[in-house]
Amino acid sequence: MSFLKIHNLVSDNILTTDLSPPEVVMSEMIDYVQRLHTPVDKDDKVYLGDVLDNASLHFRDEFSWLTSQIESLVNVYLYKAGFDVDNIACFHQKSWPVITQNQGFIKPHTHPNADLSCVFYLQSPPDSGGNIFFNSPNDLLKEGSINGKVFHGSVSRSQYGIKPFPGLLCIFPSSLEHRVSSYLGNSPRYSITYDIFITTKSSLGPGKSENFVVHPSYWKEFLSEKPEVIPESKAPNSYNESCHNRSVDIISD
Repeated sequence: MSFLKIHNLVSDNILTTDLSPPEVVMSEMIDYVQRLHTPVDKDDKVYLGDVLDNASLHFRDEFSWLTSQIESLVNVYLYKAGFDVDNIACFHQKSWPVITQNQGFIKPHTHPNADLSCVFYLQSPPDSGGNIFFNSPNDLLKEGSINGKVFHGSVSRSQYGIKPFPGLLCIFPSSLEHRVSSYLGNSPRYSITYDIFITTKSSLGPGKSENFVVHPSYWKEFLSEKPEVIPESKAPNSYNESCHNRSVDIISD
């Protein structure tokens, strides 16, 4: 790891660093992704493991080194962002491979299921596109017109692009919209994505935080046996009358 940088994109922070996996570790990760080429349709421009039942790489031995590195760097990211890292717990929610073929791209999206997302590049031929672009929700310059003259906001003020290379790791808020530009390479590009979820630590208990998800040890799943839902037409008259006769008072300022 020769550098670690925090890029500030208006209200969002993006951490980038270069990881240097041991040669044998890098080879094992690449071999795993290469083996996916057999079941992957060659006509598909992008293979996304998270929607193709391959989203638990954090449990695999081939990725244990990368998983450990991500855990350390997520803590660095959160500490630099001002979090009380002693009282929060982080969970690997999903982690999956992405194989991008020639002319493949990924549309703008977010990861609403997670708090932080991480992208690690295993194989990325130089100068072949496939750059990751982040779109800030806070545009500094709006498109519009003044006195009949049309103008366009400066994209560079609200969009930040990063050119990938093997070993690059990016960590960013999952709510930050991002996309991948068209990849133009003869060999496929390999990357790994992790989704991280943040809660309070179990030792903190369920009642010492606000606006934070409490540790899942305090959660309780609904009963597996669902109660029978009675169709309204067959419900007792007393039920229908009690529901239909209720009203809500709307109060305005």
